[in-house]
Amino acid sequence: MQKKKVLIIQSVIPHYRVPIFNALAKHVDLTVVYDKGDVPSDAEFETKKIEVFTVLKKLTVHKKSIVRLSRKFDVTIMMLNRSYLSTHLLCGLRGKTKVIFWGIGVAAGYNTRFDSIPKTAEKLKHIIDRADAALFYSSYPVEKYSKMGVHAEKLFVANNTVRVLPITECERNTILFVGSLYRAKKIFELLECYQKAYSECEDLPQMVIIGDGDDAEPARKWVAEKGLENQILLPGAIYDEKLLSEYFSRAIVCISPDQAGLSVLKSFGYGVPFVTHKDAITGGERLNIENGVSGILLDSFDEITNVIKECAQTPERYISMGENAKKHYDENRTVDHMANGFLDAIKFVLNK
Repeated sequence: MQKKKVLIIQSVIPHYRVPIFNALAKHVDLTVVYDKGDVPSDAEFETKKIEVFTVLKKLTVHKKSIVRLSRKFDVTIMMLNRSYLSTHLLCGLRGKTKVIFWGIGVAAGYNTRFDSIPKTAEKLKHIIDRADAALFYSSYPVEKYSKMGVHAEKLFVANNTVRVLPITECERNTILFVGSLYRAKKIFELLECYQKAYSECEDLPQMVIIGDGDDAEPARKWVAEKGLENQILLPGAIYDEKLLSEYFSRAIVCISPDQAGLSVLKSFGYGVPFVTHKDAITGGERLNIENGVSGILLDSFDEITNVIKECAQTPERYISMGENAKKHYDENRTVDHMANGFLDAIKFVLNK
């Protein structure tokens, strides 16, 4: 039986999406349109680069007609983004193609708390109403839009996740932070909590901070000034998954004070519990954390000091949480789970 033709339109093709798209391409004839960057070398699907330009300072327009291109496909999946003019055009001029919008589903971003702007959901609802289906990173928007009057049958979930490698069997003896380094993530609060814990309990696990960014050099300077170079390591950004897997396999816990994105799923996949603030910046990934079971949701950043000391005094508590986190990933958040979320939405719109 001939595979259905599916078009996905987004700005870039991030390396962490490739395993999901590859899994999806086993079931459909997949093409991904992008406008920035390059195609990762491990992509096993068709790609097409179409440049964009901006009008009225906020609307993004593709230089070639996305509407005309989409009519060659059975299903078109676009990011749920009001700034793309193609989003609005496809709603009214879709032709035979079925339209699915995909995204976080609520206001969220590095400077915006999850679902903190009610008007955003109201505006997105108008787009979702006109689509054949909507696909979200978590179940939260499904419940939200159902209550707002959108038919629940057209709302689907492809839980956000990332690929992981097998865990390397070794002693878990480090505390990990993974991500870009900038003030909004409260990286200096993390450093200060470690310093305080070290002043009270010198037998602490090393902390490894993986990532680069505006605050990478100031963080290195801070560590040197405090004389903690042997306790706090900053190897920089690491993109090689095999090397990352080795760091995660040695971690007792992963701490990110005020940001909980895909690093939550990466940690879970490697059997590492995740510690973050209960209101941390997120795209919904924070909702995977069950407090005290697969991680810790902090009421206050000051609590990080005690978490760090507990990693030295009762590491078995966090190792047990890591086992729960790994079970959650394996049973609910693998690459195939996410790809199946796409397939469910695709099958629905094709059978409408």
